[in-house]
Amino acid sequence: MQAAGSLVERRSGHTATFLSDGRILLVGGVGQGWTFLRTAELYDPTTGRSEPTGSMTVPREGHTATLLADGRVLVIGGHTGRRPAMEVHSSAELFDPKTGRFAPARTLGTARHKHDAIRLSDGRVLVIGGADRPDRLHYATTEIYDPGVGRFAPGPSMSNPRSKIPGTSVLLPNGDVLVASGAKNAEILDHERLTFTEVTRSFPEAYRYATAVPLAGGDVVIAGGYSDGNRNTAGIWRFRGQE
Repeated sequence: MQAAGSLVERRSGHTATFLSDGRILLVGGVGQGWTFLRTAELYDPTTGRSEPTGSMTVPREGHTATLLADGRVLVIGGHTGRRPAMEVHSSAELFDPKTGRFAPARTLGTARHKHDAIRLSDGRVLVIGGADRPDRLHYATTEIYDPGVGRFAPGPSMSNPRSKIPGTSVLLPNGDVLVASGAKNAEILDHERLTFTEVTRSFPEAYRYATAVPLAGGDVVIAGGYSDGNRNTAGIWRFRGQE
């Protein structure tokens, strides 16, 4: 491990998206003194330099940032502030690396944060689960963003509500999507029928903020997370692509 540059601004809880041109877009998060950031920056791994770029219309933490097929990045939802003054966003924005600017996108049907988002094989973006402002209501709903028309539409509902699941949905080789955390049972989206089916074998508990990494051949490794009562786990599970 060695130093590879510095951010323009100190931040945590941000997103990092690998762009088509090899740069990395870092968006939002929390800055010094628990300030919420609307700023973004572009890191070039070939030079080790990070430079400021355009800013979002609102600060965001708990958001997602998904690379579209045309090279733009769709930033969805998230929140600003802490409870009881937290505001959860229904808004979305599009970052264009050609101009370095964010532009408003259409709004979500449901304001949500701590959700996940993944680009499907047909180029649309599936927005998965998340929570409301008090974090008491976890969503089983999904939405689908179609870049061709620039709108969100209701997607299929899961069997289980899920929150605190960023980065734990995996596009499988056949185009289906494994939603791997946030409930005791993972679920698979059939991308042709747009229906969810639970994976038969369950986790010991519903783990949140886990990780999920695809392996060659369609298997997925799910590791860690925490359950109710803030009980962390050292568990590692392997989803078999033939399940």
